[in-house]
Amino acid sequence: MDLDAVALDLDGTLLEPDGHILPEVREALRTAAARGIEVYIVTGRPWPFVRELVAAEFGPRSPLPHGVVAEERDLYLRETGVWQPSRENILRHRAELGLSRELAPLLQRCRAELSAMDPEHWVCSEEVLQERGFWEFRFRDSQCAALAAAVLVRRLAGVALGVQVIRNVRGVALRHPDSAKGASLARLAAIRGRARERILAVGDSENDRSMLDGSWGFLAACPANAEPSIGALVRERKGLWASRPRGAGVAEALQSPPAPAEPSALPPGRSRC
Repeated sequence: MDLDAVALDLDGTLLEPDGHILPEVREALRTAAARGIEVYIVTGRPWPFVRELVAAEFGPRSPLPHGVVAEERDLYLRETGVWQPSRENILRHRAELGLSRELAPLLQRCRAELSAMDPEHWVCSEEVLQERGFWEFRFRDSQCAALAAAVLVRRLAGVALGVQVIRNVRGVALRHPDSAKGASLARLAAIRGRARERILAVGDSENDRSMLDGSWGFLAACPANAEPSIGALVRERKGLWASRPRGAGVAEALQSPPAPAEPSALPPGRSRC
């Protein structure tokens, strides 16, 4: 099928373990762009990291990517060759920071339980919280992070704030309901005028779930190295669980994208762009 766009996670998906993009994958993305397929990066990484990576990997004059979601929340678009932040970014940051401030007393009560699971777990500093706008924890391994995420979900169950508990390998972040990859990619698609059901989302970890689970209508694929839970999700949705890892899996997905869902399969309440 012809795609409108492809949306790519970075770590574990587009990037190799050394932090670079395979030359053949860059070429596959350029070929896709030449066919009219827009290329988006959708990541939890902060904008300065993404900006430097894009310049190093694609070149400062390259039109790729066409759009970026950084921090799983903030949108950046090229305007006359220059990256510009969305006007909504500062408002969404303020909303998420405000929610995080409300969570502080509850999280303080959770710390003993989290410390019992991992005495050396890390939680972001006040400075990092102010800069990024959300609470983030890191644990010794993914299994411990999954247990900690379950604790936080349980503790937050009675709090009517709509906060999301999002795990990414060893990390756990507490995010505003509008600050997830699926919702952010939907906003980017609307700005770019691209139909959601013709956008292929590719990711490997639990923090990619919201753009892979069908709740926003995107097509789904994951590389061979995806977490088993994500691979199972993609397979259940009749997406593509690639036979090759990371960037090679991205190229495989571009070559053989999954078929679109029937219109009736799209979840209620999610309108098409």
